[in-house]
Amino acid sequence: MFGLIVALASTTSACRRHTTEAATSGAPTPPPDLPRPFGPRTVWIAVHGATTAAVARALDLKNVAPSGWQAGVKGSYAGSVFVTPPIDGWVLAASVRFPDAGDAKHEDRATSLLERLSDTFGEVQYFGTYDEIGWVAWARFRNGTAVRKLAVLGAQDALLWNVGEPSTAEQALGLTLKGPASGKDAPALDDHAVFTLARAWSVDPSALESRHLGPSLGIVGTL
Repeated sequence: MFGLIVALASTTSACRRHTTEAATSGAPTPPPDLPRPFGPRTVWIAVHGATTAAVARALDLKNVAPSGWQAGVKGSYAGSVFVTPPIDGWVLAASVRFPDAGDAKHEDRATSLLERLSDTFGEVQYFGTYDEIGWVAWARFRNGTAVRKLAVLGAQDALLWNVGEPSTAEQALGLTLKGPASGKDAPALDDHAVFTLARAWSVDPSALESRHLGPSLGIVGTL
């Protein structure tokens, strides 16, 4: 993730610097493997009704190559982008290098990307978590327009996004934020909330191992 999250995470004791592992297009095709979970401390984008290759092209990925889940998920946490095969009609793209919602000192680079992707594919969703600084985000875009955006940065008690009416799923889960990002009446906006909402809207990547899905291949590349 660019800007805000990188800058804040660098101030924590657990900060780690990763080197992007670029995939080489001439490498042999790896064998398919079983899905691996992901989600904590990263960003993923869910694209409805698309193919893996189409999402990789729309993201303008470089150094693309087929990838199994284990290598793809590992690479996504090291700075690459892993684009999954379709799951229940959704293709997920994960990377710590995807843009975030920004703040007072950092530009919101996520919205323009999501507008562009949803203009191409129809419905696109965005999810992000970083527990160490209390950052959570989710968004739903349709046909180039934001239907719902929420992003909170607990470390600054900041509400970064709050656009559109809470969805039915958010209301049912009690994930509606009308005032400050903290306080006794604020909902528990944490990793669990993000994964639960992702499951209600599309796919929860943190629970893929429990889905009993078969071996498959995705695509890895770099932004």
